[in-house]
Amino acid sequence: MQSPERIAEALLAGGVAEGVFSGAQAAWCKGPDRRLEGASAGATKTAGGAPIDRGTLFDVASLTKLFTAAAVLRLAERGELAFGAELGERLPELRGTPQSRATLEQVLAHEAGFTPWSPLFESVPDGLRGTASGMAPLLAAMARCAPASSPDGVARYSDLGFIALGVWVERAVGASLDEVIAAEVTAPLGLSSALFRPSTADASRLSAAAFAATSTRSWRGGEIVGEVHDDNAWAAGGVAGHAGLFAAAEDVARLGAAWLDALGGEGSWLSRDTAAAAAHRRPSGRGLGFDFVSAEGSSAGALMGRDGFGHLGFTGCSLWIDPELGCAIALSTNRVLMGEDLAAIKAFRPRFHDGVMRALLGG
Repeated sequence: MQSPERIAEALLAGGVAEGVFSGAQAAWCKGPDRRLEGASAGATKTAGGAPIDRGTLFDVASLTKLFTAAAVLRLAERGELAFGAELGERLPELRGTPQSRATLEQVLAHEAGFTPWSPLFESVPDGLRGTASGMAPLLAAMARCAPASSPDGVARYSDLGFIALGVWVERAVGASLDEVIAAEVTAPLGLSSALFRPSTADASRLSAAAFAATSTRSWRGGEIVGEVHDDNAWAAGGVAGHAGLFAAAEDVARLGAAWLDALGGEGSWLSRDTAAAAAHRRPSGRGLGFDFVSAEGSSAGALMGRDGFGHLGFTGCSLWIDPELGCAIALSTNRVLMGEDLAAIKAFRPRFHDGVMRALLGG
């Protein structure tokens, strides 16, 4: 039986050869010691790129929502905010909309009735795009969006809800979202590679070679490297509740390991009760920030337990956690560099997870 590392390397190399992505990383842990293992393949670009190694940073896209949710959970656990607080309390921009009455809990569970997505960045003036000052016109545009519904207990996945949540948290805490997530998530867990890339920050310590190229946007100056792919997050300066984080797969897997520890009552980062509430499948089908393994056709494959939970990122990243088996698997790819059609990554993800899970299970 081949080791998980060999199998993962072969699968990732196969994805490169098939043109699913130019490069990828994976990391996983299994068992009570939470020991991390990993693999990588390919290059940061389709031509002339540096080899991907375990330290290459990927745009994790909507996995950012897991970090935002974790920060909210930690703050709520300490009593610094309440799940029942309404968005309108700190977002006057949304007053008069149904979403002003949505609670933080409803936003975390995607039950707030926000429309899934809208090109809010188009309403940000050119002079403000790509700066933190772009968030104000972004919120104004959000208030003008027709909602999918009133907050009604039905899960409708939405970027807009997490954009609003990020700003709400900033105003409640009195610090920028990147500072909040650093204080509540990345620093306590030692996730040294996980960082936002705000255009106003001094990021000179990281060269372009440290990042996997994500895509090409002619209207944003060409190839996107080390700059968030999501246009709404970019228009707001690169820091938002729904997207903007970069990380190596090993640190994403460490986040998964921290959830396993919390669910097992280990460590002090998050209590067992809070972790269990977040990773509980609500009647709507989602948790607080998390999605769950589906009965059929899951991107987590067929071997992940039915209580498995996690999230996907549009750029080709994912994190899946299986509390019963005590394992977490992070996958990072730059599949959007090859185009935005989802067919190839949809076929690759379950194949990859099944291969790694089979090796971890020893069968």
